[in-house]
This record gives sequence, structure tokens and C-alpha cells, in this order.
Amino acid sequence: MVSARLISPLAAATTLLLLSSLAAGAHAAPVRQKAPASTTLIYGTDQEPDTLNRLLAQLVSASDILAGVVEPLVRSDAHDNIIPDLAASYNISRDNLTYTFGAKRSR
Repeated sequence: MVSARLISPLAAATTLLLLSSLAAGAHAAPVRQKAPASTTLIYGTDQEPDTLNRLLAQLVSASDILAGVVEPLVRSDAHDNIIPDLAASYNISRDNLTYTFGAKRSR
């Protein structure tokens, strides 16, 4: 028969080991999981845009949001020359009333 003196320290050690492993698990770093792919654009700003209509936008916040979502037909380069962006080419009529844009082929 096993002595009561032997069981008591063994039970105490087992209990202590069990409690310490539970306590360690409670403070363990969370397991990081890879976020699923998303098609949602989340854009943080400190100011509500006045509109998302590029022609009517007056606040910088609206312009910043639109710059990340809308691509223009043409852009200006570092020397303020107009260069094609989405358009493959462009032409301005002699009377400056008609602008013709050539479309890029899809990729």
C-alpha cells in the first residue's frame, strides 16, 4: 500500500503543474491567422468628404479618396506637361472645343 505521505506531495506537485500550465496558456500570445483576401477598400480619413463627384469636390479629403479610386484619362508630369494615363492618346481641336481620346487596348 502506498503511503499517505507519498501521495500528498505527488498530488500537490501534479496540481501545481496543472495550474501553472493553465495559467501559462491564459497569457500566451494569440495565434495570428492570415486574413482572408478581400475586395473591400477601407480608407481612413479625419474629415468627411463633401462629395465623391470629382467635378464638385472642394475638400482635400474628397480629392484624396477619389485619387485612389478614379483614374484620369490624362495626367500632368513633373513639368506640368499633359500626358496620357488611361487614354492611349489625345487630340485637341484647333478651336479648343473638342477633345478626342484614344482608348488603350485592354490587357
